[in-house]
Amino acid sequence: MSVCDYTCLVCAAATCQPNADYVVGGTSCPPTCTDPGAPGRCTSAPVSGCVCRPGYVQSADKCVRPEMCGCVVNGEYFVIGDKWFRNKCSEFCTCASADDVVCDSHVACNSAATCRPLPGGEEDCVCNAGYTGFNYNCTDVDECTTRRHRCHDAADCVNTAGAYTCHCRPGFTGNGFSCTDIDECASQTPACDVNALCVNELGSFQCVCHTGYEGDGLYCTEKVDTFEHDIHLGCSFYKDFCVEGATCVDLTNVTWACECPEGARGDGQKGVNQTGCRYPDCPKGYTGQGGYCYMLVTEPLTADDASAYCGSRGGDLAAVSGDTNQIEFLHEQVVLGNHQGAYWVGLRDSTIQGVYMWQDGTSSSSLNWAPKQPKRNYPLKDCVTIDMGTTFTLTTRLCSDAYPFICRRPLFARPCHEGWTFANGQCYVTEDGSFTYYTAYLKCTLYGGDLATITSVAQSTSVTKLLGTTADHWMGLQVGFLTPITDQTFTWAEGIAPVNYTNWVNGQGVTPVTAATCGVVEPSGQWLARPCDQTSGGFVCQKRSGGEALIF
Repeated sequence: MSVCDYTCLVCAAATCQPNADYVVGGTSCPPTCTDPGAPGRCTSAPVSGCVCRPGYVQSADKCVRPEMCGCVVNGEYFVIGDKWFRNKCSEFCTCASADDVVCDSHVACNSAATCRPLPGGEEDCVCNAGYTGFNYNCTDVDECTTRRHRCHDAADCVNTAGAYTCHCRPGFTGNGFSCTDIDECASQTPACDVNALCVNELGSFQCVCHTGYEGDGLYCTEKVDTFEHDIHLGCSFYKDFCVEGATCVDLTNVTWACECPEGARGDGQKGVNQTGCRYPDCPKGYTGQGGYCYMLVTEPLTADDASAYCGSRGGDLAAVSGDTNQIEFLHEQVVLGNHQGAYWVGLRDSTIQGVYMWQDGTSSSSLNWAPKQPKRNYPLKDCVTIDMGTTFTLTTRLCSDAYPFICRRPLFARPCHEGWTFANGQCYVTEDGSFTYYTAYLKCTLYGGDLATITSVAQSTSVTKLLGTTADHWMGLQVGFLTPITDQTFTWAEGIAPVNYTNWVNGQGVTPVTAATCGVVEPSGQWLARPCDQTSGGFVCQKRSGGEALIF
């Protein structure tokens, strides 16, 4: 693809705010409410992006007439309608109109909130950990009913003011955050009959009479006039001998084994002389969660220095996917260390302005932005922090600013990055929505992959299982998009695999064609040919297995 074609793709994907136009090679110093003459003094290189039309200036993320500009207080700009605290949160101010600030002095932070300084000289009443609300109205978060606790599944959660406690249920032992089943069969003399087998269960145990005996297990008697023998073979009987999280697998008709989850080691079995399943420990300074090791570094560094620090320790700035367990884990780390505030994470738009991607390759299809975020038309705000307090929302920042940061490294080897699915030696990710082939191709490229290549029945089956909808999705097959229309031959977007296997609907996929034509895969697994500028119901990306190093 030529540079011109690539630029056109970016232009087509850009969406400017009202009273702004997309300009190629425009000024990198746009006129703003605080500096309307900035373009005349600009010495930076031109950039492509959205620029306010003549007669308008930039006010935060909007283009307005100069008379609609907001207020400047202590060098900090506020748009009309913005509200903030000052004087140790004893005054609550509003930008009413151009340079007209109105303040109310009859305010105070809630007893469950703390007045904290913000970047730029602002202040805010921030609800303390364990509370939620705004400014001077904070209420206790019931972590138990909202499932924001980290109690073990075998523990009961008890809400308290600003916190909660966890208590293991009968039959389990531990601190409530970690509860271990008490193996009554191994740790004490069970009440089972001498002709019964003791089978440990979560929180309890069961007595099962031996073959040839009958009863409730507490009392077993020999069967009379019995000619049939109950032979218990394989996992149909022995599955309860596997620890929680392990899977019983029949090896033959008389042998079985317990398989531990990905990354864990051991024989997967319960009992005093068994090894169960154990995950490797995180390195010193890290805390484990969900197959990753995390480190909260409270020393403020620039985004680049923070990224280098994490990289020197075998990881990256953290990807925060919004997974409930991950957020609860980070919340607990903040509460335990009293480290609320903004932290650098590994999200950047350094490849294409306004398109944010995680540094470690994790899928970025779902991001929890703060209100009025992201600042897509601020060329220098390429880096992102997360609010490590109550909201856990994302905010764009200048990469040269200094903030604490979160490092993350994998606990064990993974065939694919988080958010991708491994199948038949490939990593796949799907995205639903209305996309042209051009946009789908661009997004897959940004994700570090290509539109999917399907070269066998096995791959076709894997891709079909991933779709899970009634809509068709773009795959990598094309003619006239990446190759000249005169070639009249369908090829894959990744440019390597030959098109030996096909699964066209009858009458589809024939050449010659008169315009760029691309392939979609239906939920049934069959293929259709469509003009590349039409929209489909989504797309399928793939990339080779990541091959990350084992880290223990």
